[in-house]
Amino acid sequence: MRSALPIFAVATGLSLVAGAVNAQATPSDVRDLVGARAAGGESELAARGYVNAGGQAGDDRKWTYWWNERRGVCLSVTTMNGRYDAIVATPAPDCRQGRAGVATMAS
Repeated sequence: MRSALPIFAVATGLSLVAGAVNAQATPSDVRDLVGARAAGGESELAARGYVNAGGQAGDDRKWTYWWNERRGVCLSVTTMNGRYDAIVATPAPDCRQGRAGVATMAS
């Protein structure tokens, strides 16, 4: 009789991969901004209740973090060539927020 362990291991691995993909999905309220010009995207994020929480620059891209207090959501926005290349939800500490949207002592 064959063991069910290999099937269980594959199923578990697939569910972990699916969870990781979902964690990097673009939130529905900002999905339309992917590909937008950065200047217009910043105005639109602000109009939707997001506040710029800082960022950093790389060789060919820039990352900015946006916090929405009402929703308790932190976004990481990747800009390349003046356009929003990717927008993903990221942990609150990336936006200098503690648990439950409370600012940390370091901010």
